[in-house]
Amino acid sequence: MSNVHSYQFAVALFKGTRNKTGQAELSGFIGSATIINGRVCTCKHVVEAVDFSKEVILTAWDHQEMWAIFTSAIVHPKYDFAVLQPPQPPPFASLPLYEHPLPTGARVYAVGFHDDGVIPTIGGGKNFQVASRTFYGNVVRILETQSNKSPSICEISFPTHSGFSGAPLVDRTFRAVFGMVYGNLEQSIQLYSKTEVLDNEVQFSEIVSRIIELGLFHRALDIKRFLTELEVPDIQSENYSESKRGFET
Repeated sequence: MSNVHSYQFAVALFKGTRNKTGQAELSGFIGSATIINGRVCTCKHVVEAVDFSKEVILTAWDHQEMWAIFTSAIVHPKYDFAVLQPPQPPPFASLPLYEHPLPTGARVYAVGFHDDGVIPTIGGGKNFQVASRTFYGNVVRILETQSNKSPSICEISFPTHSGFSGAPLVDRTFRAVFGMVYGNLEQSIQLYSKTEVLDNEVQFSEIVSRIIELGLFHRALDIKRFLTELEVPDIQSENYSESKRGFET
């Protein structure tokens, strides 16, 4: 767990509007994002909730000490994936993509954010609170069949919670990005079934089922494909302590 503080691989995304002076003002939390070699990646359905003609997306680096503003996004034409690019590379190391096929049973952590309410400020403004959560489980299925969301169907043993769309999946050493979560799949498990035929030949049946939610994610190999297809350059900084100019407050 010590490596978590050496890298920033997950950030919360906010929606904002420009005030009369041109400054961006937060208007709400919209989801999570994964930083891969300086690129801020999230789900297409997250950025589609933003009208870039009137609104911007903001995110905070380095424990909310610096803010970056995005006025556009590069979205994949087919799959649920999008990329935001900061004004300059993040001033710290972000994690690389896992370069090997991901086996079923692999242990993974999902690190993301969820809405934790709004607190009024003394000046009459709003402070949007988000909380970070980490879920742990394993990869339960990888199917080489595409859907309208991803070129492969990859499932994890825990659901994608509200606000976690775009959150990274990382290994237990926090040294590589295994994937990025984007949705859920429901599965029904039959626990009990009983059928009776009454005297008047009316059939009576009772079925008790349990719904299991599995998370869906883009694996690293698919993310690499997305970035190539979108022609998004690698903007990872070689000097992570370089100037922080370009970030707006």
